[in-house]
Amino acid sequence: MAGAAPAAGGGASRNPRNPQMLSFLNRHRLAIGLTVLAAVTAYGLRAFFHEDWRGALAFWQGRLWVLGAGLALHGLDLSIEGCLWAAMLAVFGVRLPVRRIPAVFFSGFAGSLMPVQLGRLIRCEQISRMGLGRFGDVLRAEVILGGLGALGGLAVMAGALVMSRVPWAGVPLMFLAPPAALWLASWVWSLLPLSARAFPGETLRKPAVLAVSCLTPVGWILNSMVLHLVIRGSAPPYPLWQVIFMPPSYMLLGTASGVPGGVGVVETLLGATLVRWISLPDAHVLLAVAAFRLITFWVWVGVGWLALLRVLRWPAAPAAAPGKES
Repeated sequence: MAGAAPAAGGGASRNPRNPQMLSFLNRHRLAIGLTVLAAVTAYGLRAFFHEDWRGALAFWQGRLWVLGAGLALHGLDLSIEGCLWAAMLAVFGVRLPVRRIPAVFFSGFAGSLMPVQLGRLIRCEQISRMGLGRFGDVLRAEVILGGLGALGGLAVMAGALVMSRVPWAGVPLMFLAPPAALWLASWVWSLLPLSARAFPGETLRKPAVLAVSCLTPVGWILNSMVLHLVIRGSAPPYPLWQVIFMPPSYMLLGTASGVPGGVGVVETLLGATLVRWISLPDAHVLLAVAAFRLITFWVWVGVGWLALLRVLRWPAAPAAAPGKES
């Protein structure tokens, strides 16, 4: 017993420092987060302007209709994703006012240059700050939606490979594989230790979650359509399954790399596959890659910042601080 007293005293001498640091981080978390976000955005913009972006813009002077169609397709992709995001929040009891959903959803794209999709935390923080939902509930919805997006990407890749052999079977596989895999995962989930479960396995079997998983491949297919529009006038004929396979493959690898926004990784993989698979002429590869990334990535980083600035103008709710608890 005598030996226990110094240990307790030593613990007491260390404990006061932790609450002070946590209190500081809690008070200034928004400023710290925005500083980090601005830093990684600056890094990404530096990488963007380091590339031959002037050539990419010149490439589009005679093909503005393709640029407009590509932006419309990707805008449709993000609109569908926003609806799925709102549906997933509702699963966890978070229901945003309809008029606030677009701005809050697009604010997450301000963090597109954060590694491993950490930009999703922006939406968690802002919803919690405004008192519209608990941070932990929003985070769970974001994690599941991110996982479903990856699952949908894998399903599209598998379906594309099946299309190369059995054309009629590829598309059904893309849409049926995610809910089937999710159903099986929900039963395996119950075997995990309680400490490893962020939510009950039954959540994965809810009709709303299964429906969202069934629709996630749509976004990947729309991305493939954008890539098809960009390269079809410059490349020799190619099988459709190849252009469907490419976007989910390099985007998932870019996310897994941990590089902010996948900058450099995505471009390298896309350029290599366009040369090897599509036989795109070397003179067009850099232009096609830059144009595709402009349509599907860089434009939306700017949109995300505008949305975030809009969301930050909305007042915080008095009860937002406790909502940070999960």
